[in-house]
Amino acid sequence: MYGTVFRFQVKPGSADDVKDLFAEWERDVKPAVPGALHGFLYQLDKDPNSFIACAVFQDQKSYMANADSPEQDKWYGRFRALLTADPEWNDGQIS
Repeated sequence: MYGTVFRFQVKPGSADDVKDLFAEWERDVKPAVPGALHGFLYQLDKDPNSFIACAVFQDQKSYMANADSPEQDKWYGRFRALLTADPEWNDGQIS
């Protein structure tokens, strides 16, 4: 398996919008993405505008195919608009 763990900060008042956007991806997008297995979103107790998330794919090939897809780019644009800065990405093999 392969995936990413990423940390990000949302703009004040955007936490619920981010949660809704991730729920939408799980419900509407994930079923059509080959190799997508799991996604988790953590809203941190110490700061409700801070999140850590992870995405798990069958393998690196399916992860990269999703990352390079126009549909994912469109979703990412909506996501990025809710953030204070780019996410901190940590891609890698899942052991």
